Amino acid sequence: MRLEDIATFVEAVEAGTLVGAADVLGVPKSTVSRRVARLEADLGEELIRRHSRLFELTDVGRGLYERSASAVRDLQRAAREVHDAHDDVAGELRMTLPQDIGLSDELLDLLAGFRQAHPGVELFVDLSDRKVDLVAERFDFAFRGHMNPLEDTASLKARSLGRLAVGLYASARYLAQRGAPACPADLGDHAILAPFSGAYAFELTHRDSGTVERLQLHACLRASSITFLPYMAARDTGIAPVPRYIASRHVARGDLVPVLEEWELPAATLSLLWPVSSLPHPRRRAFLDYVAAHWR
Repeated sequence: MRLEDIATFVEAVEAGTLVGAADVLGVPKSTVSRRVARLEADLGEELIRRHSRLFELTDVGRGLYERSASAVRDLQRAAREVHDAHDDVAGELRMTLPQDIGLSDELLDLLAGFRQAHPGVELFVDLSDRKVDLVAERFDFAFRGHMNPLEDTASLKARSLGRLAVGLYASARYLAQRGAPACPADLGDHAILAPFSGAYAFELTHRDSGTVERLQLHACLRASSITFLPYMAARDTGIAPVPRYIASRHVARGDLVPVLEEWELPAATLSLLWPVSSLPHPRRRAFLDYVAAHWR
């Protein structure tokens, strides 16, 4: 009976599927199936009843898991400590993030600070708005901004880094020409810049009263990158919803001013994701620790 077979069985139980265990261990599903089958043969007992992609534990399998899971984790932890004692924080760290977030001062400062703290680490940064498969493409981390809860993350772990507040902005000259809106309903008389969709749904909540106003407005300009919108708004073309971390530099330069400041748009969530791993590299743990200590 091999330790790797017991460890694979424990991962399969905790992942809920053989495919999930394969993702965690970074091996083909056939390898997981072979190890579990070999363990069953060694014990002479059926541990898992397989049903298509899912399975259920037998009584024997449940008992083995309950008795062996903590021991497997203890052994993995001990191996990790030995590994760390002889391994510097070095090597390549691969991460992917949307261009809008990657070019923000906060992310640039974070990555620059991490490189200074760990000069032995080589960073590969993929600036892409596509949804990247971290496991298949061998990425260590992904930063993602999202309005809705993240989709199935069985093979990933996630840490929320906070909310991304969104406001409305326009140039002072545009507002002088067209008049500043006094309430959300007035937005219907203005040129609207928006990401992606032509019919942009605004949901604004009054900061003090909690009153909610919902508007469906046609956008005269649409862009796939939200970073593009403040540059266009600064050229007197209309009012744009812009994350405040992006808008702040334009406001500081005097290119934009806030519109309807007492009304708030739904905030997005910024999350850091990474593949589930029972034995992460020291450089990955170092980055997690650095983000926890320095993220603003």
